[in-house]
Amino acid sequence: MPLVIAIFVTFFVCSASNASGVSMSDDLLSVCFDQLKYKYKPLVSSKYPGGMPPLADSDLSAIEVVVGSGFRFRDDLRRFYLEVSHLQFEGTAPSRAHGGISSSLYQLITNYYKSDAWVPFCDDSDGYYGISQEEGDIRFFSNVPDSVFAEETYLNLVAFLQSKFLRS
Repeated sequence: MPLVIAIFVTFFVCSASNASGVSMSDDLLSVCFDQLKYKYKPLVSSKYPGGMPPLADSDLSAIEVVVGSGFRFRDDLRRFYLEVSHLQFEGTAPSRAHGGISSSLYQLITNYYKSDAWVPFCDDSDGYYGISQEEGDIRFFSNVPDSVFAEETYLNLVAFLQSKFLRS
């Protein structure tokens, strides 16, 4: 419980830096990723019977090149995909980027990305979650008119991951 309280309190000072020059948001992201790796195991499938490996940067780079127009994943979202996207999450799960332009992430981006400030990264049956390219906040974009989930927002990627995947 003290770890959760410490994370909750410290993610409000994400712009601060520690003595080594690493931002608090990087520290919190690392702690969050460590918690995810502890709670979830790599996805096992017929293609990956020993467990899906961590994503290669070349898969994300391939998506960036094909989307074009200077598209680039935010650093926090890039880290998420490289470090923990191969895990088997419960419930709503981020779209997979394994396979580059043949991935479900690429399909989600080509379906919804309109060269605006929001990058879709997590598909859901009633819509998708997008992350702001500038601020890093996250919101749900509903495909269902007047959906109660249309107001679902998160301060940052850490808050989203804590809420969706780390709360029991």
